[in-house]
Amino acid sequence: SKPLSPVVVATSKSFEAEVLRSDVPVLVDFTATWCGPCKALGKVLEGVARDHAGALRRCLSLHLRSA
Repeated sequence: SKPLSPVVVATSKSFEAEVLRSDVPVLVDFTATWCGPCKALGKVLEGVARDHAGALRRCLSLHLRSA
């Protein structure tokens, strides 16, 4: 089976609790399904999340809607 991603997908409802109220650093990736460079950055973000698991509360990916 595929291992779970260390990146958590945030929503507009969870953003305040997960990011704004966090007492430790949170890395947020603002992404969109239609954005090619965003997809490429997703793999980098997973590596950062694994490499800095103790220093970051979590890494979040917030998907933006197309305009």
